[in-house]
Formats: sequence, structure tokens, C-alpha cells
Amino acid sequence: MYTNQINNNISFEKRIKLSQKHHFDFPKKSELLNATSPIDFFFEDNSVEKVLSDFKTQLNLKRASTKNPIINSLIHYVYQVNNFFRTLSSAGYLLINSRNFNKTIKTFGSLKPESVKYIDEWAKIGNSCHNKTININLEDRILENLVHQRKNYIFMMNHSDIIKDKYIYALLNSFLNYGYSANNLQKECPRPQIIVSKNVFQIAGNSLKKLYKNLGLVPVNTKVTKYAAQDNLITIKKLTDDFHNKNINLFTFPEGTNSILKNKILKDRIQLRSIKLIEKFLNKSKEIQIIPVGISYDKKPNSLGNINLGSPIILKNENNTINCIINEKIHEIGKSGLTKTHNRLQTVLADILQENIEKSKNLPE
Repeated sequence: MYTNQINNNISFEKRIKLSQKHHFDFPKKSELLNATSPIDFFFEDNSVEKVLSDFKTQLNLKRASTKNPIINSLIHYVYQVNNFFRTLSSAGYLLINSRNFNKTIKTFGSLKPESVKYIDEWAKIGNSCHNKTININLEDRILENLVHQRKNYIFMMNHSDIIKDKYIYALLNSFLNYGYSANNLQKECPRPQIIVSKNVFQIAGNSLKKLYKNLGLVPVNTKVTKYAAQDNLITIKKLTDDFHNKNINLFTFPEGTNSILKNKILKDRIQLRSIKLIEKFLNKSKEIQIIPVGISYDKKPNSLGNINLGSPIILKNENNTINCIINEKIHEIGKSGLTKTHNRLQTVLADILQENIEKSKNLPE
């Protein structure tokens, strides 16, 4: 169990409840065990943001269910109004917390991502999870093994809650950063790149956009349209090159805006565009590893629910054929670039992610 009580010093180990605690055996690093970030206010519950985000979800559902151009135009107008009020809400929230926000802007503005200080500062962000709890299967030693292997990974997560999901990559990245830092491997820790909806940047002011970029957030057009695919070409090209040439971890929610379609199974919510992106990484690097992250939430006060980290899925491109290795078993997916290969890979990844979602629902309290 991962928890932080307001105004109390944070102890990394005290915030993690494990069925066999001795299995989590990173060395201690005191400056991280009790470290906090000035932007812990980001983790406070914001009722205005919750209402506006819920309304946005309803608008997206309505837009997905209608083909009437007049209704779609009206929805688009209301959507823009909703974004305007979300921008005001964000600006007001930052104004109230301007001192801490400006301190964070100054800190990250002076740091280069390759510096040791950058990764230590990033580790503090998840440590500042404001009065929240999380249940995670760290006793399975998945994160420890990732640290010891010293590779970069794609963390593939289900998109369950617009508000809560944005905290998960911060928590996971902080756990990883802690592991590398505790072993004095900060320079080797992959820096995060997080794929987020372009809308996240559209409702942010210039200062917040700058901070988002410094933290590794990458805005993409998440709409399922040809225009969106064209809009993302330059961003995806840079992201693919960075994953191949630099030491980065990628955090992604492959459902994108399809996450609102709760009546569909996970396979049908995962966008084929996300699968094609994975193939682009694979064509460039020839081998990549994906960490499935199953997330489930509950209604307990101040809870961020459960996270189940799955074992790495190894994808290889051998002679233009994509193979998937799961628990040391090789599964041939198909020839690179074919629609049936994309569909097959979509099914395999969805099945594994769904398995980890179900596991997250049954984690011991």
C-alpha cells in the first residue's frame, strides 16, 4: 500500500504494503525516502475539474453515437466552451498555488533531462501523491528486474479514469526512479516520455505547457480520424527516433478516446493506430519490451485503486516477421505492415492487458 498523510514526512517503505515485504530490497536512499515535490497540490481532489471532465466524457459519447452534422457542430461548440472553463479552472488552481508552481517551473527549467538531478527531482513527484493510497504488486519484483536489466520499455496501461489515470505514470516513474537512484544508477535511468491527449496542452497556459514538456509529456491528437493521423506524423517520427536513439521509457494508454466506449471489449477499444505505433518502434529497434499495467479503481476515500504490473512482453522483428515472446514462449504474429498482423497483435496485447486488469482487482489488501 502506497500512502502519504498530509504534512507528514514520507517514508517510501511505509507507503508500500507487500504480502512479502522482504522481496522489495532496493537499497535505502534517505534523501528520496522523505522527499517531496512542491507540486503535490496536483494530486489534490479538484471537484471543478471532475465535473468538467465528466461533462467532456458525455460530449465525446454523444459525438461517437451520432452522425448528424448539425448535432456534431453543436457538440463541437459546447466542447470548446467546456475547454474554456477547464482552462479557467486550471489557471485559478495554479494561481492559488503559484508559489509552489513557480518553484517547480524554475527547478525543471534549469535541469537537463540527462542530469542526475533531473531524475531525482522527477522521483519526488510520485512521492508527493497527495493523501492518496495505491495497492501495487511490487512483491513480484517486476520493477526490480527492470532496474537490473537497465533497458527502456513501453508501459502499456488501460485507460479507466480521466482524472486518476494521469497519476499512474507519475507513480510508476517515481518507483522506477527510486530503484535506479537507490542503486546509484541515476544516469542510466530511462527518462519518461508520456503520450497524452493534445487537449491536455490546449487547456494549459504557457507556463504549464513548458512544465509538461520538461516532464516528458508528448501531446498527440487522439481522435480516430485521418486528419489526426496526419497531425501526429512529426510527433510520432520524433518519438520513434528518441526511443531508438535515447534512453527513454514510454508510457501510453492505447485506448485513447475509445476508453469512453465501455460497452465494447478491451480489444475493440485499443486503437489500431496504437498498434501501428508499436510496429514503428519495432521496425526501428528490431526488439522492444512492453510492460502491461492493469489498473482498477475503487470507491475508498483517497484511493487510487490497484495496479498490477505484468511480466515483460518481448516483440521482435525478424526478417520482416513479428514474433511475440510471452513467458519464454514464442508466438508468430505475422508479416510486418499487414492489417491482419495488426489485428493479431491487437488481440494478443489486449488479452494480456485484460489479464492484468483482472489481477489488479484481486490484489491482497
